[in-house]
Amino acid sequence: MYVRTLWCDYRDKLAESGLAVTAVRHPLIGNPAGAMVGDQVIPAETLRHTSTGLAIRDLLTRVPDAVMVEIGGGFGGQAFQVLSLCRDAGAPVRQYLDFDIPEVLFVASYFLMTALPAERFRLYGEGDVVTGGGDYTIGLFPHYAIAELPASSADLVFNSNSFSEMDESSSRAYLAAIDRVSRRYFMHINHEVRLQFQQPDGTLSRNAIGSELVPDPASFTRVYKKPRFHGRPEDSVYPAFEYLYERALP
Repeated sequence: MYVRTLWCDYRDKLAESGLAVTAVRHPLIGNPAGAMVGDQVIPAETLRHTSTGLAIRDLLTRVPDAVMVEIGGGFGGQAFQVLSLCRDAGAPVRQYLDFDIPEVLFVASYFLMTALPAERFRLYGEGDVVTGGGDYTIGLFPHYAIAELPASSADLVFNSNSFSEMDESSSRAYLAAIDRVSRRYFMHINHEVRLQFQQPDGTLSRNAIGSELVPDPASFTRVYKKPRFHGRPEDSVYPAFEYLYERALP
C-alpha cells in the first residue's frame, strides 16, 4: 500500500509536468522494484528523476553543447533521465559529469555503463577532469575531484538532498566550487531542518539548511524558490524547497 500510494502520487505529479508515465524509460538493471508499465519496471524514484529531468531539459535545451555537473548523483538515475530527455528533444547534452563519494560511484558506473553502452565514459584516473575538450560524454569522478574542474566550465550544476545532510564546511566548499565553475545555472533541492552531530573527538558538526545554500549574490540571481515537488510521507518532518539560480551573463 505504501509503495502503491507513493508511486501513484509521483505518477500524477509527472502528468502535471506534461509527460505520461507510459513515456518513461528505465533500464532493467540491478533488480529494480516498482510498478509494471507495459514491459518495464518503473520505480517511484524514476518518476521523480523524470519530473526533475524535464525541468533540467527545459533549461539545457536553450544552451548549445550543454555541460552539466551533478554533485551526489547516487546510482545514476537522474543522469540517465536527463541524458535521455535531452537526446529525445534533439539537444543532447555534450557532457554530464557526476561527482560523488567513491563507494557510490561504483554503483553509478555499473548502472550507467550498462544502461548507456553507446556513450563514451571517463572514470577517475583515465584522464584529466575537463569539460568541452574531453573525449568523453559521461564522467564519473570522486567528490574531491571537483576542484580540478576549470572555471566557467559547466552550464548547470545540480544537487538534490545531500548538501543539507552534510557538514556545513563541506557544503560551503561545494558552493565555492559552484561559484567558480557554473557559467549559467545552479539548481538544488534541500531541506530546512537544522542538524547537529557529535563527532568521535567530541566536536560538534552542523549542517547548512537549504535556504542558506546561496551562491555568490554578486554573480547569481535567484529565479525561484518553491516547495519540493516530490517527497515521501516520512520526509514531511523535513520541509524542503527547490531553488534555481542564474548567473548574470556579461
